[in-house]
Amino acid sequence: MTRRANEIRAVETGIGLLLSAGFAPADAARLYLAFVDTVLGHAAMDAAFHALTRQQRDADQRAWRHVYQALEPAAYPALTAVRVELPGMADTSFEAAVELLPEALAARAPAGPEHDSGRTV
Repeated sequence: MTRRANEIRAVETGIGLLLSAGFAPADAARLYLAFVDTVLGHAAMDAAFHALTRQQRDADQRAWRHVYQALEPAAYPALTAVRVELPGMADTSFEAAVELLPEALAARAPAGPEHDSGRTV
């Protein structure tokens, strides 16, 4: 928490958008926190990965290409079914997660203006 003006404006904007979409105050606060925590968590994981040495990053990427590719199909049928996709697991999922968040919020949004939490939309 920086407690500074830009952070406060960002929180006001985010929660305000959720309230104007019809979410109840408790839901708006909780969902805003989930959104922000997801974004910040991904940023932290990506930063931590990039802080590793080149050798450590390469070893992580090789594991998806070699270790996971050599697993016994009978013991790991799900991993075998997606074997060709597993090297992509070394990439960031930030864009996919950020893409899913608005879709999830839209799916949970109250229907119609009767759920506007008393705010003008």
